[in-house]
Amino acid sequence: MLQAIAAFVEKDLAKDKTGHDFQHICRVVHLTARLADTEALSMAEREQALVMAYLHDSLDDKIFSNIDQKKIQIADLLGRLGMDDEAIKQVLYVITHLSFKANLTQKHHLPLAGQIVQDADRLDALGAVGIARACYYGGAKGQSLYDEEAPRSQAHLQAENYRQNTTSVINHFYEKLLHLESLMNTPSGRQIARQRTVFMEEFLAQFYAEVDAKDL
Repeated sequence: MLQAIAAFVEKDLAKDKTGHDFQHICRVVHLTARLADTEALSMAEREQALVMAYLHDSLDDKIFSNIDQKKIQIADLLGRLGMDDEAIKQVLYVITHLSFKANLTQKHHLPLAGQIVQDADRLDALGAVGIARACYYGGAKGQSLYDEEAPRSQAHLQAENYRQNTTSVINHFYEKLLHLESLMNTPSGRQIARQRTVFMEEFLAQFYAEVDAKDL
């Protein structure tokens, strides 16, 4: 089942140029397996988490515009692979509600399998790979690397304005990435997030040291 889902997702994301490609999916799947082992999930829960990890970006509206159609497509795929209706419903719920954007104004409760996938996805936005993805995404969306605009506060971020292209790549660190550590669900997720966040803070310190103050 996982091989069939992986093939579906790889084909679906073949043209992505925003850092949400199949390589990102594979890293999230690997992190999900790692966290699932430390959180002692049952075999059934572990398999469900891996399904969610493979599909976690398949209903992302920054990648796909036909979300309702995608839900039908995913439900049909999972049904043909032998998943029952209740399990399919839970997969769709988790992948709809685990994103940072989906939880800006209301934190959605996810089952443990979903919490682990959420942690894994957020971990891939941190550390060295998180820095690379932030720059890659910002370039794809035509954002400046940095500018004199102050980062928006968490209180002003909503689903409607979160992805406005007025922000810079560096501001994205302060508007989202540096907050992810505090949003982790699992102890193992928090431990990895701490290490990767420290690396990002060191990167930002070095970045500012290399940028002339008059250019900010």
